[in-house]
Amino acid sequence: MVEVKTVIRVYGKTRLRQPYLVTGLPGAGLVAKLAVDYLVRQMKAEVFARLYSPKFAPGVVLKENGTVDLISADFYAWRNDESRNDLILFTGEMQPLESEGNYQVADTVIRFAKKLGSKRLYALASQITHEFVEKPRVLGAVTDPSLLPELGRYGVPQVGQGFVSGLNGLLFGIARYRGLEAISLFAETPGNLSVDPRASEALLEVLDRMLGIRVDMTEIKNFAEQVNLALQESRKRYEEEIKRYLSEYGERRGLI
Repeated sequence: MVEVKTVIRVYGKTRLRQPYLVTGLPGAGLVAKLAVDYLVRQMKAEVFARLYSPKFAPGVVLKENGTVDLISADFYAWRNDESRNDLILFTGEMQPLESEGNYQVADTVIRFAKKLGSKRLYALASQITHEFVEKPRVLGAVTDPSLLPELGRYGVPQVGQGFVSGLNGLLFGIARYRGLEAISLFAETPGNLSVDPRASEALLEVLDRMLGIRVDMTEIKNFAEQVNLALQESRKRYEEEIKRYLSEYGERRGLI
């Protein structure tokens, strides 16, 4: 029987100069994934490797051309002509299903990045606020105190004590264990949105300044504004419904 395990398949030769690894997998509000997907599109980054794992959900992907493939997570390469550090962008459609799988995939990704000469990880994630925030903040954490001044340089406050679940957090933690310096950026999101481009935009604005990559933010800004308007309208209707209910309830009880 063929052994099924987590593997990375590399397509062709990709020369990367001391690359930074940027990761973002699906999580609350799809904040981290949306941010990395946006970078891939805007930079026209090219996929050069795919990670396959039995730790993903059992199933396959049916392609537009009628063929089939296993569920995977992708590595994209982008050459930064204005810096000595190119970028590796890593994202996928899902996280592993269980604890061991998350550890296995995270370790495989970090080992692969180090093999390619990666000098730093930027792990994107979200922080749930459980309430609507007009302008999401971006908070940060680091694998070594020597990196804290970099957070301060870009106006990113420390996230403080807490717990980060899933692959977005484990990539950050495994990086420290494997000796890869890392910065994790957390954008605030209420936690009840299926997608939150406002938080993704906040992440990208900070990352853009940190990496000096000059990303065109027009598209995601427009998306964030649309979602923001929809949220405001939804909140307005909700408040009106509450007022109407309280008024009718008070009249029935003889309170008004």
